[in-house]
Amino acid sequence: MKNTTTTTALMLALAATPVMAQDAAPEQDAELAFLRAYYLEKGLDDLDAAEALYADVAQRFASNRDVVAKSLVGRFRCLDALGRSAEAAAVRTSLEADFQDKPLLLARLRSPDRAAPRPGPSVAVLVNRALTLDDGTWKAAVLRFGEPAVPVLAQTLRVADPAQVSRAAEALTAMKSDAAHDELAAALLDRDVLYPAQVDLGIRSANRGAISDRLGRAIVALPDAARRDQFILRALQHTTLQAWIVDAMTQHAWARDLVFGNEFVPGGIGTAIVGACARGPGPARDAALAYAASTLEALQSSSQNPPNIGGWRSALYDTPSAFLADGEALDAVSRVLQHMKGNPIPAKFRIAALRRPALRSIALDWMWFGSPAPELLDADREAFLAALSGDDWGAEGSQRHRTAIVKMAVGGLLGKTPTEAEVRLVVDHWPSAEKPGFGGYLQELIDSGHVDEAWLDRLLAGTSVPRRVEWVLRTIAAAGTKLDAAWATAVFARHTDHEDSEVRRWAVHGLGAAAPRANVDLRPYADAIGMLLDTGGTHDAATGAEMLLPLGEDGWRVLARHLEPGTDVTVLLAQALRDAEGAEVESALLRVVQADVAKENEVNAATQSLLVIGGGGAVPRLLDTARAGDSKRATAIVRGMISQTAQLDPHAAEIILRAVIAGAPRLPVSMHVPMLPLLARLPVETRREVVRIALASTEQDVRAWGARQAIALVDPAAEELLAERARDVDVPTRMAARKALDALRKAEQEAAWLQRAAERRRTLDKIEALLNDGNPRARQAGIAGLVAVQRPDAMERLLAIAIDDPDEEVAAEARRALMSLGRTTGHPTPSDE
Repeated sequence: MKNTTTTTALMLALAATPVMAQDAAPEQDAELAFLRAYYLEKGLDDLDAAEALYADVAQRFASNRDVVAKSLVGRFRCLDALGRSAEAAAVRTSLEADFQDKPLLLARLRSPDRAAPRPGPSVAVLVNRALTLDDGTWKAAVLRFGEPAVPVLAQTLRVADPAQVSRAAEALTAMKSDAAHDELAAALLDRDVLYPAQVDLGIRSANRGAISDRLGRAIVALPDAARRDQFILRALQHTTLQAWIVDAMTQHAWARDLVFGNEFVPGGIGTAIVGACARGPGPARDAALAYAASTLEALQSSSQNPPNIGGWRSALYDTPSAFLADGEALDAVSRVLQHMKGNPIPAKFRIAALRRPALRSIALDWMWFGSPAPELLDADREAFLAALSGDDWGAEGSQRHRTAIVKMAVGGLLGKTPTEAEVRLVVDHWPSAEKPGFGGYLQELIDSGHVDEAWLDRLLAGTSVPRRVEWVLRTIAAAGTKLDAAWATAVFARHTDHEDSEVRRWAVHGLGAAAPRANVDLRPYADAIGMLLDTGGTHDAATGAEMLLPLGEDGWRVLARHLEPGTDVTVLLAQALRDAEGAEVESALLRVVQADVAKENEVNAATQSLLVIGGGGAVPRLLDTARAGDSKRATAIVRGMISQTAQLDPHAAEIILRAVIAGAPRLPVSMHVPMLPLLARLPVETRREVVRIALASTEQDVRAWGARQAIALVDPAAEELLAERARDVDVPTRMAARKALDALRKAEQEAAWLQRAAERRRTLDKIEALLNDGNPRARQAGIAGLVAVQRPDAMERLLAIAIDDPDEEVAAEARRALMSLGRTTGHPTPSDE
């Protein structure tokens, strides 16, 4: 039993209805109020709250005798179960006195309605609480209870509010247990359920159309035809074959009319047809075949597919064997599916159609669009080969069908050891097949060793379709060492003058792959290789350049002729020609630099190559071109020259720097171009001279660049210019000039200090020489020097001389010096001692 707080809360939540005058309370409100009390008693097992609500209902709706009688009986049951015998007896007496006209009701007083065993109060409370959770969590919370929740949910279908009814139905459907679906089926057919639409909604929400047979039988038995049909139409949208629908079609004409006679037929119509025909002869099969015939007629007379046609294919993924054995049904469905090319047909269905001579052409069309199924072909390999190799399909043996044959046969070879029959089938049909595809299959055949050069020659000679020749050439090139390189080179050489550009393109690609292995001289094919450079693709251009460069001048000239500004391969070819020689190459590169249509990266690449080829000699022409162009071209040229600084001598680097600094506005190059590599190539004095020129420039960005470089150069000759720049209107220039001046001052201070240090060192060296001289007079001069410069070790040296010098006058002089040094430094002297 629940505590008072919980009971009160539940009672208030369930009984929360507007308080109305007794006479004005409508009958529906009375019934709903009674059901809420009944739900508290039977659904939640909360007898205290139920008894109180029953009493309230009997009082508020006193004019409704039926509700009052049911409420009093309910109150009696609660009081009796709670052990409140006196109160139960009083209610019983009142009922017997006031309701003699209801003998069945009074009979319940003598044998109270004890409910069948239900889950304990905790399960009921928890399940119902879970039903009220947020939308994202309630379902998982309810389903965790499993079977014990079924009775609670079943009761909820009859006594709860609409939202809970829908959720209870959805939860029971999702459980997919027999007990749950039995309760749902009972609720579907129970006329006393208050909210049947909510029950339906819950069932539909749970599974998107998949209905169990138990529910399906109840749906078919629904007396409400509109409600029943809505369920069936929705269930037909599901791709799974549902036996209860086929049962209904087999047993009821209305079901057949609904499925095949409705203007709106869902996508599951294919499933319905397959299922009806799989059941064998009867009205359902007849209706299905008639529908297939009408659909075929509609397809043949219209350019648009019916809206339901997509469901036919999905029905075949789980095709029953009984359907595949029905030749007439297989024919009917196959001819409809024939009009849905471009999408795969399940393998089992394809093989079944292939084995029927009347459907072989259709099946081969499906092989054309679909993928082979080796795992199915293995089951009856001989029959499959016989069907494909036979000539009994006459006019249907078109090139397209031969291509399908090849695709199927080779598909059976993948990952297996091919039989001779399979190889013969491929060899016989492939050269005359139409579609130039299946390169992977041909590669597989080449790798397996079952084809030779003669067969491949026949394959090439058997068609004039350029795409086919191109495809075979590509596959042969990919075969690598599986084929004789000399033969492959000869094959590719024969096609380098083909009228179709794509054929020539792949012939040249293959020629490049085969020639090194066959040691073939490519010089006669230089112009043909140059064709690759015209395609506009960098991959082809790279291949062509790789083949042409080793040919020397013959190859360089071809590359130079294709070095046209504004194409996608100009940069690649300009870079490739850096190791070339000759005036023709230099002229082509200069043409790119000078062209108005050339892009910045093309100008840059051509500039770099010119400098690699011509060194500093190319600088004047490049500078002339830069001066004649706009800022973008000038910047691209200068950047290209700077990137090749290692190729330039210092003189050429100086020319470029002086031209850039002095060239504005005739050489409109931003000083943001990183020119430090050029500057670093120059001798120090030349650097300083170039920077002084920049500091004196009339262009602001040039002066700023010069001020930045002057910081590191520390040029005393630039001091006057830097002082002027330190007052520049441009803040960055001004700050850089001041830093340069600070660096100059610091350098001067360091120079003066170094000079003084050097002079002191020389003096100390002289004193040391005097102290070590053999002449006593020189040693006395050295003692005077020690005192004068106050060497750090003067006292130690003087003490040593005063003690050890053999000349008394020198020793006396050392003692006098000690006394003098002591007064100067504050150290005690001998006289002080």
